[in-house]
Amino acid sequence: MKYGLGGLLFAAALTVSPAAAQSPGIADTSIRLGTQAPMSGVVAMIGMVAEGQKLKFDAVNAAGGVKMGDGKTRQVELVIMDDANEPPRTVTNARRMAEQNKVFAFVGSVGTPQNQAIKAYITQNKIPNIFIYSGIYEWGDSKQNPWGIGMVPSFTTEAAIYAKYLEEHKPNAKVAMLYRLAAESGWKPTVFVTYAASSVISLKAAGLENSKGVLTGQFVKPVGSPNFDNDPGVKQYLADYEKFKPRFDKHDSLAQMGYLMADAAVKVLEQMKAPTREAMMEATRNMSKVELGLLYPGITMTTKAGVDNFPIEAMQLFQFNGESYEPIGKLIDYEGRTPRLEQN
Repeated sequence: MKYGLGGLLFAAALTVSPAAAQSPGIADTSIRLGTQAPMSGVVAMIGMVAEGQKLKFDAVNAAGGVKMGDGKTRQVELVIMDDANEPPRTVTNARRMAEQNKVFAFVGSVGTPQNQAIKAYITQNKIPNIFIYSGIYEWGDSKQNPWGIGMVPSFTTEAAIYAKYLEEHKPNAKVAMLYRLAAESGWKPTVFVTYAASSVISLKAAGLENSKGVLTGQFVKPVGSPNFDNDPGVKQYLADYEKFKPRFDKHDSLAQMGYLMADAAVKVLEQMKAPTREAMMEATRNMSKVELGLLYPGITMTTKAGVDNFPIEAMQLFQFNGESYEPIGKLIDYEGRTPRLEQN
Protein backbone atom coordinates (compact mmCIF):
# COMPACT_ATOMS: atom_id res chain seq x y z
CA MET A 1 0.00 0.00 0.00
CA LYS A 2 2.86 2.33 0.81
CA TYR A 3 4.53 1.75 -2.55
CA GLY A 4 1.19 2.10 -4.35
CA LEU A 5 0.59 5.51 -2.83
CA GLY A 6 4.12 6.59 -3.72
CA GLY A 7 3.55 5.48 -7.29
CA LEU A 8 0.34 7.51 -7.45
CA LEU A 9 2.06 10.59 -6.07
CA PHE A 10 4.91 10.17 -8.57
CA ALA A 11 2.41 9.85 -11.43
CA ALA A 12 0.57 12.95 -10.23
CA ALA A 13 3.82 14.88 -10.11
CA LEU A 14 4.53 13.91 -13.70
CA THR A 15 1.04 15.01 -14.68
CA VAL A 16 1.17 18.49 -13.16
CA SER A 17 4.78 19.46 -13.86
CA PRO A 18 4.27 20.57 -17.50
CA ALA A 19 1.35 22.77 -16.45
CA ALA A 20 3.40 24.25 -13.65
CA ALA A 21 6.00 25.35 -16.20
CA GLN A 22 3.38 27.05 -18.33
CA SER A 23 2.93 30.78 -17.74
CA PRO A 24 -0.46 32.45 -17.05
CA GLY A 25 -2.55 33.60 -19.99
CA ILE A 26 -1.84 30.72 -22.34
CA ALA A 27 -3.71 27.49 -23.03
CA ASP A 28 -3.45 24.83 -25.71
CA THR A 29 -5.72 26.76 -28.08
CA SER A 30 -5.34 30.41 -27.06
CA ILE A 31 -3.00 33.09 -25.77
CA ARG A 32 -4.10 36.33 -24.16
CA LEU A 33 -2.12 39.54 -24.78
CA GLY A 34 -2.69 43.02 -23.40
CA THR A 35 -2.06 46.51 -24.69
CA GLN A 36 -2.98 50.03 -23.76
CA ALA A 37 -3.10 53.42 -25.42
CA PRO A 38 -4.88 56.76 -25.01
CA MET A 39 -8.28 55.88 -26.45
CA SER A 40 -9.82 59.03 -25.00
CA GLY A 41 -8.68 62.57 -24.15
CA VAL A 42 -6.82 65.17 -26.17
CA VAL A 43 -4.48 62.66 -27.83
CA ALA A 44 -7.07 59.96 -28.49
CA MET A 45 -5.89 59.66 -32.09
CA ILE A 46 -2.83 57.78 -30.78
CA GLY A 47 -5.25 55.09 -29.64
CA MET A 48 -5.35 53.96 -33.24
CA VAL A 49 -2.10 52.10 -32.51
CA ALA A 50 -4.16 49.66 -30.43
CA GLU A 51 -6.88 49.49 -33.10
CA GLY A 52 -4.23 48.62 -35.69
CA GLN A 53 -3.08 45.72 -33.51
CA LYS A 54 -6.63 44.49 -33.23
CA LEU A 55 -6.99 44.50 -37.02
CA LYS A 56 -3.93 42.30 -37.49
CA PHE A 57 -4.86 39.84 -34.76
CA ASP A 58 -8.44 39.64 -36.07
CA ALA A 59 -7.06 38.72 -39.49
CA VAL A 60 -4.66 36.14 -38.01
CA ASN A 61 -7.44 34.53 -35.96
CA ALA A 62 -9.78 34.42 -38.95
CA ALA A 63 -7.08 32.56 -40.88
CA GLY A 64 -6.90 29.89 -38.18
CA GLY A 65 -4.61 31.41 -35.56
CA VAL A 66 -0.87 31.31 -34.94
CA LYS A 67 1.10 28.07 -35.15
CA MET A 68 3.54 28.63 -32.31
CA GLY A 69 7.02 27.25 -31.86
CA ASP A 70 5.79 24.47 -29.54
CA GLY A 71 3.73 23.06 -32.40
CA LYS A 72 0.31 24.17 -31.14
CA THR A 73 -1.96 26.58 -33.01
CA ARG A 74 -3.56 29.28 -30.88
CA GLN A 75 -6.05 32.09 -31.25
CA VAL A 76 -4.84 35.47 -29.98
CA GLU A 77 -7.09 37.20 -27.46
CA LEU A 78 -6.25 40.91 -27.25
CA VAL A 79 -7.23 42.95 -24.19
CA ILE A 80 -7.18 46.71 -24.88
CA MET A 81 -7.34 49.29 -22.11
CA ASP A 82 -7.52 53.07 -22.26
CA ASP A 83 -5.02 54.96 -20.11
CA ALA A 84 -6.03 58.40 -21.45
CA ASN A 85 -2.31 59.26 -21.65
CA GLU A 86 -2.07 59.22 -17.83
CA PRO A 87 0.81 57.13 -16.37
CA PRO A 88 -0.93 56.39 -13.01
CA ARG A 89 -3.84 54.95 -14.97
CA THR A 90 -1.36 52.91 -17.04
CA VAL A 91 -0.13 51.28 -13.83
CA THR A 92 -3.67 50.49 -12.70
CA ASN A 93 -4.48 49.02 -16.09
CA ALA A 94 -1.33 46.88 -16.13
CA ARG A 95 -2.16 45.41 -12.74
CA ARG A 96 -5.74 44.72 -13.78
CA MET A 97 -4.71 43.03 -17.03
CA ALA A 98 -2.08 40.89 -15.32
CA GLU A 99 -3.97 39.97 -12.16
CA GLN A 100 -7.59 39.88 -13.32
CA ASN A 101 -7.47 39.33 -17.09
CA LYS A 102 -4.42 37.07 -16.70
CA VAL A 103 -2.65 38.30 -19.82
CA PHE A 104 0.45 36.40 -20.89
CA ALA A 105 2.30 39.54 -22.01
CA PHE A 106 1.93 43.18 -23.02
CA VAL A 107 2.44 44.07 -26.68
CA GLY A 108 2.73 47.47 -28.34
CA SER A 109 1.81 49.59 -25.33
CA VAL A 110 1.97 53.30 -26.13
CA GLY A 111 4.01 56.10 -24.61
CA THR A 112 7.32 56.81 -22.90
CA PRO A 113 6.21 57.91 -19.39
CA GLN A 114 3.46 55.30 -19.43
CA ASN A 115 5.82 52.40 -20.06
CA GLN A 116 8.37 53.82 -17.64
CA ALA A 117 5.62 53.86 -15.02
CA ILE A 118 4.97 50.12 -15.33
CA LYS A 119 8.61 49.11 -15.69
CA ALA A 120 9.07 48.18 -12.02
CA TYR A 121 5.84 46.17 -11.97
CA ILE A 122 6.54 44.15 -15.10
CA THR A 123 10.14 43.51 -13.99
CA GLN A 124 9.12 42.35 -10.53
CA ASN A 125 6.43 40.05 -11.93
CA LYS A 126 8.47 38.94 -14.96
CA ILE A 127 5.84 39.85 -17.54
CA PRO A 128 7.08 40.57 -21.08
CA ASN A 129 6.40 44.09 -22.34
CA ILE A 130 7.45 43.75 -25.97
CA PHE A 131 7.49 46.14 -28.94
CA ILE A 132 6.85 49.24 -26.86
CA TYR A 133 5.76 52.28 -28.89
CA SER A 134 8.43 54.61 -27.58
CA GLY A 135 11.77 55.57 -29.08
CA ILE A 136 13.80 56.41 -26.00
CA TYR A 137 17.25 54.84 -25.84
CA GLU A 138 16.73 53.08 -22.50
CA TRP A 139 14.57 50.36 -24.04
CA GLY A 140 17.73 49.14 -25.74
CA ASP A 141 19.39 48.35 -22.40
CA SER A 142 18.45 44.74 -21.68
CA LYS A 143 20.18 44.81 -18.29
CA GLN A 144 18.02 47.67 -17.03
CA ASN A 145 14.95 46.37 -18.87
CA PRO A 146 15.13 42.56 -18.76
CA TRP A 147 11.39 42.24 -19.51
CA GLY A 148 10.91 45.18 -21.88
CA ILE A 149 11.96 45.93 -25.45
CA GLY A 150 11.05 48.70 -27.87
CA MET A 151 9.88 48.41 -31.45
CA VAL A 152 10.56 51.64 -33.27
CA PRO A 153 14.02 53.06 -34.06
CA SER A 154 15.67 54.88 -31.17
CA PHE A 155 15.31 58.66 -31.24
CA THR A 156 19.12 58.71 -31.31
CA THR A 157 19.05 56.83 -34.63
CA GLU A 158 16.45 59.21 -36.02
CA ALA A 159 18.48 62.23 -34.90
CA ALA A 160 21.64 60.78 -36.47
CA ILE A 161 19.83 60.34 -39.78
CA TYR A 162 18.67 63.96 -39.78
CA ALA A 163 22.17 65.12 -38.81
CA LYS A 164 23.62 63.12 -41.70
CA TYR A 165 21.26 64.86 -44.12
CA LEU A 166 22.24 68.30 -42.81
CA GLU A 167 25.92 67.42 -42.95
CA GLU A 168 25.57 66.51 -46.63
CA HIS A 169 23.17 69.24 -47.76
CA LYS A 170 23.44 72.12 -45.26
CA PRO A 171 26.72 71.74 -43.36
CA ASN A 172 26.52 75.20 -41.78
CA ALA A 173 22.94 74.87 -40.55
CA LYS A 174 21.93 75.64 -36.98
CA VAL A 175 19.31 73.44 -35.36
CA ALA A 176 16.36 74.61 -33.25
CA MET A 177 13.20 73.07 -31.78
CA LEU A 178 10.07 74.75 -33.13
CA TYR A 179 6.26 74.57 -32.70
CA ARG A 180 4.08 74.61 -35.71
CA LEU A 181 3.10 78.30 -35.08
CA ALA A 182 6.50 79.17 -36.61
CA ALA A 183 4.76 79.03 -39.99
CA GLU A 184 2.86 82.21 -39.16
CA SER A 185 6.10 84.19 -39.04
CA GLY A 186 6.74 83.59 -42.72
CA TRP A 187 10.09 81.94 -42.01
CA LYS A 188 10.76 78.89 -44.20
CA PRO A 189 13.53 76.81 -42.60
CA THR A 190 14.24 73.15 -43.32
CA VAL A 191 11.86 71.25 -41.06
CA PHE A 192 12.22 67.70 -39.76
CA VAL A 193 9.23 65.98 -38.17
CA THR A 194 9.68 62.85 -36.08
CA TYR A 195 8.02 59.74 -37.49
CA ALA A 196 5.67 59.65 -34.50
CA ALA A 197 4.02 62.91 -35.62
CA SER A 198 4.51 62.70 -39.36
CA SER A 199 1.17 61.31 -40.56
CA VAL A 200 -0.65 63.47 -43.09
CA ILE A 201 -3.54 63.58 -40.63
CA SER A 202 -1.21 65.26 -38.11
CA LEU A 203 0.16 67.69 -40.69
CA LYS A 204 -3.34 68.94 -41.45
CA ALA A 205 -3.39 70.66 -38.06
CA ALA A 206 -0.68 73.07 -39.26
CA GLY A 207 -2.09 73.26 -42.78
CA LEU A 208 -0.79 71.10 -45.60
CA GLU A 209 0.36 74.20 -47.46
CA ASN A 210 2.62 75.03 -44.52
CA SER A 211 3.96 71.49 -44.41
CA LYS A 212 5.26 71.30 -47.96
CA GLY A 213 8.94 70.35 -47.91
CA VAL A 214 8.83 68.76 -44.44
CA LEU A 215 11.35 65.93 -44.01
CA THR A 216 10.87 62.82 -41.93
CA GLY A 217 12.45 59.43 -41.43
CA GLN A 218 10.18 56.43 -41.99
CA PHE A 219 10.40 52.66 -41.70
CA VAL A 220 6.85 51.76 -42.73
CA LYS A 221 5.76 51.43 -46.35
CA PRO A 222 3.75 54.48 -47.51
CA VAL A 223 0.26 53.00 -47.89
CA GLY A 224 -1.51 54.87 -50.67
CA SER A 225 1.61 55.62 -52.69
CA PRO A 226 1.23 54.45 -56.32
CA ASN A 227 4.72 52.95 -56.04
CA PHE A 228 3.40 50.42 -53.51
CA ASP A 229 0.01 49.58 -55.04
CA ASN A 230 1.18 46.08 -55.95
CA ASP A 231 3.31 45.47 -52.88
CA PRO A 232 2.24 42.16 -51.22
CA GLY A 233 2.44 43.56 -47.68
CA VAL A 234 0.41 46.65 -48.51
CA LYS A 235 -2.15 44.59 -50.43
CA GLN A 236 -2.56 42.26 -47.43
CA TYR A 237 -3.04 45.20 -45.07
CA LEU A 238 -5.66 46.77 -47.35
CA ALA A 239 -7.43 43.42 -47.79
CA ASP A 240 -7.60 42.99 -44.00
CA TYR A 241 -8.86 46.56 -43.70
CA GLU A 242 -11.67 45.97 -46.18
CA LYS A 243 -12.65 42.67 -44.55
CA PHE A 244 -12.81 43.81 -40.94
CA LYS A 245 -13.65 47.50 -41.48
CA PRO A 246 -11.89 48.99 -38.41
CA ARG A 247 -12.80 52.44 -37.15
CA PHE A 248 -9.70 54.23 -38.47
CA ASP A 249 -8.76 55.67 -41.84
CA LYS A 250 -6.73 53.17 -43.87
CA HIS A 251 -4.05 55.83 -44.40
CA ASP A 252 -3.62 56.43 -40.66
CA SER A 253 0.08 55.77 -40.04
CA LEU A 254 -0.50 55.23 -36.30
CA ALA A 255 -2.91 52.38 -37.03
CA GLN A 256 -0.42 50.96 -39.51
CA MET A 257 2.19 51.07 -36.74
CA GLY A 258 -0.09 48.98 -34.53
CA TYR A 259 -0.67 46.52 -37.36
CA LEU A 260 3.11 46.24 -37.75
CA MET A 261 3.59 45.62 -34.01
CA ALA A 262 1.03 42.83 -34.02
CA ASP A 263 2.73 41.30 -37.06
CA ALA A 264 6.03 41.37 -35.15
CA ALA A 265 4.35 39.72 -32.15
CA VAL A 266 3.06 36.94 -34.41
CA LYS A 267 6.61 36.28 -35.63
CA VAL A 268 7.76 35.99 -32.01
CA LEU A 269 4.94 33.57 -31.16
CA GLU A 270 5.95 31.44 -34.13
CA GLN A 271 9.50 31.19 -32.77
CA MET A 272 8.67 30.49 -29.10
CA LYS A 273 9.85 27.01 -28.15
CA ALA A 274 7.76 26.76 -24.98
CA PRO A 275 4.52 28.30 -23.65
CA THR A 276 6.39 30.49 -21.16
CA ARG A 277 7.12 34.16 -20.72
CA GLU A 278 10.82 33.36 -20.60
CA ALA A 279 10.56 31.72 -24.02
CA MET A 280 8.87 34.83 -25.41
CA MET A 281 11.71 37.06 -24.23
CA GLU A 282 14.25 34.60 -25.61
CA ALA A 283 12.59 34.74 -29.04
CA THR A 284 12.23 38.52 -28.93
CA ARG A 285 15.88 39.04 -28.06
CA ASN A 286 17.16 36.74 -30.80
CA MET A 287 15.53 37.78 -34.06
CA SER A 288 17.44 37.49 -37.31
CA LYS A 289 16.41 39.63 -40.28
CA VAL A 290 12.70 39.16 -39.62
CA GLU A 291 10.57 40.56 -42.43
CA LEU A 292 7.19 42.20 -41.81
CA GLY A 293 4.60 43.03 -44.45
CA LEU A 294 4.57 46.78 -43.83
CA LEU A 295 8.28 47.32 -43.14
CA TYR A 296 9.93 49.50 -45.78
CA PRO A 297 11.96 47.50 -48.36
CA GLY A 298 15.43 46.73 -47.07
CA ILE A 299 14.44 47.04 -43.39
CA THR A 300 14.17 43.95 -41.21
CA MET A 301 14.09 43.22 -37.48
CA THR A 302 17.25 41.89 -35.84
CA THR A 303 18.23 41.52 -32.20
CA LYS A 304 20.97 39.63 -30.37
CA ALA A 305 20.71 38.88 -26.68
CA GLY A 306 23.14 40.93 -24.61
CA VAL A 307 24.49 42.74 -27.68
CA ASP A 308 21.75 44.37 -29.75
CA ASN A 309 18.37 45.16 -28.19
CA PHE A 310 17.10 47.48 -30.96
CA PRO A 311 14.83 45.60 -33.42
CA ILE A 312 14.69 48.32 -36.10
CA GLU A 313 17.74 50.49 -36.78
CA ALA A 314 17.21 51.77 -40.34
CA MET A 315 15.09 54.53 -41.84
CA GLN A 316 14.30 56.07 -45.21
CA LEU A 317 14.11 59.85 -45.56
CA PHE A 318 10.87 61.17 -47.04
CA GLN A 319 9.80 64.68 -48.06
CA PHE A 320 6.22 65.95 -48.07
CA ASN A 321 5.14 67.43 -51.41
CA GLY A 322 1.95 69.03 -50.18
CA GLU A 323 -0.18 65.92 -50.65
CA SER A 324 1.97 62.89 -49.82
CA TYR A 325 5.50 61.82 -48.91
CA GLU A 326 8.14 60.93 -51.49
CA PRO A 327 11.39 59.07 -50.68
CA ILE A 328 14.66 60.98 -51.10
CA GLY A 329 18.14 59.50 -51.11
CA LYS A 330 19.04 55.99 -50.02
CA LEU A 331 18.05 53.92 -47.02
CA ILE A 332 20.19 54.81 -43.98
CA ASP A 333 21.02 51.77 -41.88
CA TYR A 334 22.52 51.71 -38.36
CA GLU A 335 22.04 47.96 -37.83
CA GLY A 336 23.98 46.87 -34.75
CA ARG A 337 25.26 50.40 -34.10
CA THR A 338 22.40 52.53 -32.83
CA PRO A 339 24.01 55.79 -31.64
CA ARG A 340 24.41 55.84 -27.90
CA LEU A 341 22.66 58.40 -25.77
CA GLU A 342 25.37 60.57 -24.26
CA GLN A 343 24.68 61.57 -20.67
CA ASN A 344 25.93 64.99 -19.53
